[in-house]
Amino acid sequence: QGSVVTGDGSHHIISHIGNAQISMGSSSIPLKNGLVVPS
Repeated sequence: QGSVVTGDGSHHIISHIGNAQISMGSSSIPLKNGLVVPS
């Protein structure tokens, strides 16, 4: 699926791409195409 490069120049493999929601009280923020990059 690819990789991302962080500020120190290191590459990290993307394990998943997906959607999620962050709930805060009575409202929520949708996150679309979020990248999961385990350390």
